Amino acid sequence: MVYFDTNYILKCYLNEENSADVLALAQGFPAGEIACCRHGRAEWHTGIHRAIYKNLLSPADAALLYAQMNQDEQNGLWNWLPIDDALVDIVCAEMLIFDHGLNLSGMDAIHLACARHHGITDVYTHDDEMLVAAPHFALVGHDVL
Repeated sequence: MVYFDTNYILKCYLNEENSADVLALAQGFPAGEIACCRHGRAEWHTGIHRAIYKNLLSPADAALLYAQMNQDEQNGLWNWLPIDDALVDIVCAEMLIFDHGLNLSGMDAIHLACARHHGITDVYTHDDEMLVAAPHFALVGHDVL
């Protein structure tokens, strides 16, 4: 199993620069073998909304993407991992010993801790801060973009 952050999952649905590269990568994994923290599902929906707001996507096209995501979820394409107290405790503990020279948002820390907490070692992201922080969480960060 591998971990995609929300940006990578969005690229599987939006026609953006390098989307084809991420989609090709995703298609190389069986259904259910790409995981993301459960909050990534909410981030995906707000990402589609943001694309409408920025006039990058029409409401009608967004409705099609929402329907596609719903179908993909019903088919078990994405493995949405739960956020529990233990995962939050991991983030809190890691921040006590985290390199003060690195910057990492709370949501990005949750993404990385979620991957580790669920036994995933490979994380795909285009976020430079997540890529730098991944080894601190005993993860290997990858970016195909």
